[in-house]
Amino acid sequence: MNTTPSTVLVTGAAGFLGSHVVDHCLALGMRVVAVDDLSGGFLENVPKGAEFFRGSVTDPKFVTEIFSHYRFRTVYHLAAYAAEG
Repeated sequence: MNTTPSTVLVTGAAGFLGSHVVDHCLALGMRVVAVDDLSGGFLENVPKGAEFFRGSVTDPKFVTEIFSHYRFRTVYHLAAYAAEG
């Protein structure tokens, strides 16, 4: 039996939806890498326990760096430009 926690990536982790997904994954015992460029979210939204990195999913160098350091079981891609109204 494998007791190593799954490592997941959550993009848009400082936004409303992303922060809730991070919280849920942490509650399930997962290792969470949280990414956000903070253009629409807030750092204080990212739950404690997640490994946070500030950067954009539109930056190939940033994305390559994240994926070179972690082996993700799942990616929750919630990064988006939210324009309400």
